[in-house]
Amino acid sequence: MGNKNTTDRAERAILGCGWLGLPLASRWASQGKRVNGATTSPDKVAVLAEKGIRPHLVRMEATELPDSQPFFDADLLVLCIPPGRSADAYPQLIRQAGQAARRQGCKKVIFTSSTGVYGRSQGWVNEDSARTPDSASALALEQAEDHLRDIFADDLTILRLAGLAGPGRLPGRWLAGKQAVPNGLDPVNLVHLDDVIGVIEAVIAQEAWGRCFNVCADLHPLRQDYYPRAALALNMSPPVFSASEETGGNSKIIDNSRVKDTLHYVFQYPDPDRFVY
Repeated sequence: MGNKNTTDRAERAILGCGWLGLPLASRWASQGKRVNGATTSPDKVAVLAEKGIRPHLVRMEATELPDSQPFFDADLLVLCIPPGRSADAYPQLIRQAGQAARRQGCKKVIFTSSTGVYGRSQGWVNEDSARTPDSASALALEQAEDHLRDIFADDLTILRLAGLAGPGRLPGRWLAGKQAVPNGLDPVNLVHLDDVIGVIEAVIAQEAWGRCFNVCADLHPLRQDYYPRAALALNMSPPVFSASEETGGNSKIIDNSRVKDTLHYVFQYPDPDRFVY
């Protein structure tokens, strides 16, 4: 049963006000929208409030998400909290969050999953490709996707994000100075923060619900080419890739055609070499 008192109801709620959720919530608050933002840290309550976000202190254990949690009293919920170190508990957490939101009358949900659910699939993969997760976090995301589909059906849109880059997340640092780095012939699948936010807003504006979209930059340079350039751009020592490529060149390449064809979205940063930080 939905919440009948809509006087103080938020237009949007973001569970996971971290690297992605905080700038997204700040953007919406600056536009005059009523935005609920969840944080697990009492110290961040003031930070959210200063940005015009209505802060809610939420425990991330599934048992600490009661249906009466006022955070979920919103028309749209964006779930952008990664599994982190709690992969085992994550699917249950997301399931209970979805149930709480649905019971309080939340109409739509956007879930930021990951292209990691495809595992190390070989060649091009699109949204219809088999999910073959090969890590605990990817398996947790696959299960979370299924839980949310069961709860929200066509009121849910899933965004499978490629490797995240942007302010504070600089790919040039990731492998800088490392030696004998494997898989140099594997393609790079990255997406800029601004494009993730852009796709989220396109989904809402075009009411593209009940869909799943890969969100990844257009171009896929090889790891052995991209990461040395990215490190040098930061005046850091470039990584050195292994001369043996027996296991290289067989990883996935993320197909982003659907998000461009369906939403007519044009990536602001189609080339990882031209990302701005």
